[in-house]
Amino acid sequence: MREGAARERARDGVAVGACGGGSYVLAMMGSRTWLHAQWLSDTVAGALVGVGTCLVLWRAFAPLLETESERMASNSLWL
Repeated sequence: MREGAARERARDGVAVGACGGGSYVLAMMGSRTWLHAQWLSDTVAGALVGVGTCLVLWRAFAPLLETESERMASNSLWL
């Protein structure tokens, strides 16, 4: 029961961090467009490149993260 609660707290922290990061990116996109520092298409393209990079890295590291998750669940860091 205790391990499950720790996982839920960690998941909540990730969700809060993702929402905060997303809000920051949207605010920066809006401010750079409003100040005419960049075109709207430039900021949208930059966001899409960032999302694409994130998804590629997530796919690349998913097996390693799954292995680490299984090791942590079994209370053994070294299998």
